[in-house]
Amino acid sequence: MSDTPVQHPQTIVLDYKNRDFIPAPSYEAFTSRFGDAFPKPKFLESNLGITAVYELPAPSGQPKRRVLMIHGLNTPALGLVPLAKELQALDPDAHIILFDLWGHALSSTPSLPHTPHVFESQIYQVLSFMKWTSAHIIGYSFGGSILTKFALHNPWVVQSATLLAPAGIVNRGNFGERMRELLDDPTGREAEAIDSVLSFLEGGPLVVPSDWQERVKRGEFVAEAFREWELKSHSGYSHSVYSMFKEGNVYGCEDYFRRFAQLPLKKLTVLGETDAVCDKHQLLSLGFDNVHVVSKNGHGVRSQPLEHFQPRQSEWHNQGHQVVQDKQNAHGSTGAEVAMSATMHSASSQDRSRVTPTKLVHMNNQPTSWDCCLIELLEWVIDTRGVNVDREILQPGSTYTPELRQTSPASSRDLYELPSRKNQLIGSTADLFAKIYET
Repeated sequence: MSDTPVQHPQTIVLDYKNRDFIPAPSYEAFTSRFGDAFPKPKFLESNLGITAVYELPAPSGQPKRRVLMIHGLNTPALGLVPLAKELQALDPDAHIILFDLWGHALSSTPSLPHTPHVFESQIYQVLSFMKWTSAHIIGYSFGGSILTKFALHNPWVVQSATLLAPAGIVNRGNFGERMRELLDDPTGREAEAIDSVLSFLEGGPLVVPSDWQERVKRGEFVAEAFREWELKSHSGYSHSVYSMFKEGNVYGCEDYFRRFAQLPLKKLTVLGETDAVCDKHQLLSLGFDNVHVVSKNGHGVRSQPLEHFQPRQSEWHNQGHQVVQDKQNAHGSTGAEVAMSATMHSASSQDRSRVTPTKLVHMNNQPTSWDCCLIELLEWVIDTRGVNVDREILQPGSTYTPELRQTSPASSRDLYELPSRKNQLIGSTADLFAKIYET
């Protein structure tokens, strides 16, 4: 027997203070600029850096569904908080987690190329941090591109996958010759390459609304103000955005999309009719079969704010395709806000209708196509129990009115049934809403 002493494994303690990453601004620096009207993050430390994690507990106090939301390029997780709250209004049992991608807001910038696997690792870190083994995942713009690869590599983690205006297959011809040259070979021109990407994403010069402070005090998310702060206060922000754009699969992901489409997962894709990033024909050619297009909207639609949903939309800005938004028509009047609640349960049978009893709240009785989109989104994000409703299809001339609104939290789950023919199977809530909107 050898006299050589046994070498026991060493315990390695990671010194995060000396890790190879660019630190994000402090939470104190954030609140000194924007106040404390936004959710306070928790901070996850890892070998790649520090991630800011935002938790929205289930309003019902009974978390039955776990939802992870991944934001887009150039705007942080807080930009998705309004959508998250809309989802919780529909499903009070939804426990929602958001996090700042690397280099955004309060997450640090790793000193390595921002390839998809870096973000897949970040997603896993967040799930582990929350002690979640799986979740319904919503990927928004760049987050949609990341979600396709994450689902391919980790399908057992993804209960459902929803892509909102996904990046990943954008035509490089949209960039312009000079920008393509800089992306292909930025050697010695790194600063110019970064500026070209930031300008492209912004759709021109960054203009911060003059009333941003008043809006932020009300808890509104003003995208331009946040981006200006990131540019000035986050030393790694511009480097992260550039690396994500160049190496994070914003374009050239057709093969991954094709493989993602074949996964045996519940999947939904929602995009605008005039979205320059991708269109329905592209997705169908790659094998996608549940694509919903919202007419007269695009990836870069600009809009006026809703009462509690205020992102300004710009070319290639991830807030440019929010699911619930105010729309200004040619006469300056705004579109409808529809607040909806739905009873969500696990699907137990395929021979029952998938129509969910739903309460509509029309602020000015003008439903929009995005409203249908949100209903459909929730149906696919969260498994719903089918319901047979013994009612007749709503007849022409009959409408729901603002008087249907119920504001008491205790009555938020006492829902109005949407009419349906007895035992009629309707494929989706969007189909049912389309019938109602036609009347």
